[in-house]
Amino acid sequence: MKKLLFFALLLTFFAGCGFFNKEILVTNPKVNEIYKGVLAKENGEYKRAFDIFEKASKNGNEIAMYELGRLYFNGLGTQKDYKMALYYFKLAGFNQNSDGLRAAGQIYELGLGTRKDIKKAIKFYELAQKMGNNLAIYDLANLYLDTNDMPNAKIYFKMACKSGVKEACERIK
Repeated sequence: MKKLLFFALLLTFFAGCGFFNKEILVTNPKVNEIYKGVLAKENGEYKRAFDIFEKASKNGNEIAMYELGRLYFNGLGTQKDYKMALYYFKLAGFNQNSDGLRAAGQIYELGLGTRKDIKKAIKFYELAQKMGNNLAIYDLANLYLDTNDMPNAKIYFKMACKSGVKEACERIK
């Protein structure tokens, strides 16, 4: 999944640099499906991006589900709606998108559009972490720190540092 998103962003970068025509054909169908949405979002055409991501999410594209959640979360191309953001983040997560799981954890941790639920936040962070999302490990460390669970905070800061999250390494010092 990370490779797919990296590929989409790489193509977007090259398209912006003029190496490729903006109408480039992408061989991966999931990337091809959201490519124009990514470009629209980068150009500030949020309603157009929203429509593209919405259509792709209905086709089961987990990247589009996550992007749709981000648009709802930030109120871009649609009204700001944390409940809908949470819905799409969870939907993306249940379709193997670790960023969606992490975002759902953040919403539960902060209680945006739903009641604050630390147990659910931990659950979603742990699911994201199991899928290789290193930033979710860092989120867990901070959550444990915020709840004064110092033993777990130290464990997760060390794990995050070993996973390459520089901010976690700085917190250990």
